[in-house]
Amino acid sequence: WDAAVSSLALSCKVHRDVLAPLCPVYACEYLAIAPHSINHSELEASQRDVLQALDYSLGHSMPQAFLDELWCALPSLRALLAFEGGWEMAQRGTWERLFVAIAEPDVLRFPISLMTVSALMTGVLLSVIAQYRLHDISLDEQERDAEYAEWIHIDLGAADEEGSNLGKKDEDRERDYVQRAIDASVDVLQDLRDVVGIDNVSCLSFDTPLSVC
Repeated sequence: WDAAVSSLALSCKVHRDVLAPLCPVYACEYLAIAPHSINHSELEASQRDVLQALDYSLGHSMPQAFLDELWCALPSLRALLAFEGGWEMAQRGTWERLFVAIAEPDVLRFPISLMTVSALMTGVLLSVIAQYRLHDISLDEQERDAEYAEWIHIDLGAADEEGSNLGKKDEDRERDYVQRAIDASVDVLQDLRDVVGIDNVSCLSFDTPLSVC
């Protein structure tokens, strides 16, 4: 909570001259937010900790700025996500993962660039996987409808005794999408690692899902 309140205080200090209501916010108002007691000295100390963790760089070192730079800097990324909505979907997946990460107590241990790239790697894969799903639906709709119909009309007696293979088929299909996405994205993922100078160990320490690192 100390870090959260301090981050809010710093954000207000940075933006209060350009965002409504364009008026000062007093320290006592921040201290009242936390569910536990914080005094003024603790608030100031916590703000220093946050500034040190961010290397005293505010505003421009945010995830979106890194995402924009990566998009401009990597032709391989632009080529991979050239399909309609590809980059938007990857960014959405990135932000969803970052919003999960900020709830972790040790989030300030990691540079914003590392967290953004690690989250983007997942976002890229999710975007490519979604495109493969859409591609399969558009090309094989009739065939897939027939397959679904076959699954729906499984003999119930046999299903009770042996279990339906519907779940297995769905799992195999999803695994295939993931593997195809990793294969198609391998060069982009390596480019992302190279840009920020991270290796597999660093990437895995951020617990990137789908084992892409």
